[in-house]
Amino acid sequence: SSEVIRVQTSPNKTNIIWLSVPRELVMEVRSIRLRKEEDHNDIIICRCEDITLGEIREQIAQGKYTLEEIKRACRSGMGPCQGRTCAPLIVNEIAKATGKPVAQISLSTFRPSTSPIKMASLLGGDQHD
Repeated sequence: SSEVIRVQTSPNKTNIIWLSVPRELVMEVRSIRLRKEEDHNDIIICRCEDITLGEIREQIAQGKYTLEEIKRACRSGMGPCQGRTCAPLIVNEIAKATGKPVAQISLSTFRPSTSPIKMASLLGGDQHD
């Protein structure tokens, strides 16, 4: 059983609704959208790689139902944040399209970003023998 705790309405802005839900439903309701879906395909999902919701939905429509498949097809999650921002949004879209709970959608492997180092630091100094 869920309950609306509070509703904050703002003219010309997003309304905010506070809900009380059982713990097992938190992931399902955390990103509820109370607006028409068809005209939001231009929303940027991956800010690092400039990937839109429409592009993600297109990949899902082509049969890519894992985060890893979508990542390889359109580079989502391959920018500086390594998917920390867009991965949960993409997982929600996959769950919505497949009918699976969010908890059953596997996440990609997060790897730390790399930075170049000088070979001298690996060899133990700047002098050569």
